[in-house]
Amino acid sequence: MHPAYGHKILVEQGVDDQMVLDVVRHHHEKRNGVGYPDGLRGDGISFFTAVTTIADIFDALTTRRSYKDAMSSFDALRLMKEKMADELAPDLFKQFIVMIGSPSGDG
Repeated sequence: MHPAYGHKILVEQGVDDQMVLDVVRHHHEKRNGVGYPDGLRGDGISFFTAVTTIADIFDALTTRRSYKDAMSSFDALRLMKEKMADELAPDLFKQFIVMIGSPSGDG
């Protein structure tokens, strides 16, 4: 429920930037409709949310947590490609891979 709670807190604090509110509320939505909290799919997910979703998943996979070790960047990208392809915006994911692989990070 953290996307909905985060959205509510920001609104209560007076944040009115719709892009920010959209990204906070929908960063766990997936292109195939299996995400939450609103079950958005496909083009119902904004560009900025789609970008944030990819970065959020990559960060979750490559960051050590108390309950799991961090994956290497290569393994994380492979898992995302093999297991999550229908959940992520394909063109943005390809651009993300290029950016990650660029020595300067600018793709």
